[in-house]
Amino acid sequence: MLAGQMAVTHALAMELMGRAHRAEHIPQLEANGALATKLLRTYVAQVEALAKLRRGGEQTVRVEHVHVHPGGQAIVGSVTHQGGGGERKDGDEPHAQALAHAPQPALRSQDPQPEPRPAAGARAARPQCRTGAAACTGARR
Repeated sequence: MLAGQMAVTHALAMELMGRAHRAEHIPQLEANGALATKLLRTYVAQVEALAKLRRGGEQTVRVEHVHVHPGGQAIVGSVTHQGGGGERKDGDEPHAQALAHAPQPALRSQDPQPEPRPAAGARAARPQCRTGAAACTGARR
């Protein structure tokens, strides 16, 4: 039913845009143009409704910036939630066991004492090379 409404809305909007293009008087142009604009807004709302119906009403949440404090845990990557709630009938949750028994060592830097660096976007003087150093670390090219 929605697809049929979309087809009729689009066809009528295109017809009104053609009438506005062929209009000989300003009032005809304004009336046809205004109606075409309203129909095209309706069409956009219909397209969004159809997309929502096709994806089952699911929404995607994207987190851009996360703080993980010492002792905290985080998951990097896509996270999907199966839903359903309640107990599983078979009582088996291999994904939970795998996560609970897979401790990983902390990621450490190769440089035990990293040199402080200016914040992104901050203007700072060029780093000075150490005496006798073959290359200057942190220098921009």
